[in-house]
Amino acid sequence: MSDDWGLDEPTVGSLVRRRGKWITLPPTHCPHGHWLGPGRVLVGHVACSGHGGGGHNLWHCRMCPVAEPPTFGPPLGRHCKSLEGPASVRISTGPEPEESQTVPEPPF
Repeated sequence: MSDDWGLDEPTVGSLVRRRGKWITLPPTHCPHGHWLGPGRVLVGHVACSGHGGGGHNLWHCRMCPVAEPPTFGPPLGRHCKSLEGPASVRISTGPEPEESQTVPEPPF
């Protein structure tokens, strides 16, 4: 289906504008029909060298067995090569955290 400009409807993983902000369009349900919402889905990201340095968001339904594959957005293609394990090169430019640095307790 197309919109007024002849463009295809956005799919899971597409960058869309919602309420004035850009988001990655999440799935509303898992492949088994479970609703995916707060507390019901684990969200992650996996790097992919098949896109020239991009990656895929992933959503795993907490109602489904752990062995059930997640939903990827954009979907995995034949050209995709997901990267597993820790990065071989660190690209962060921020300062190194100090070992003695502690995380403050939440105020509640």
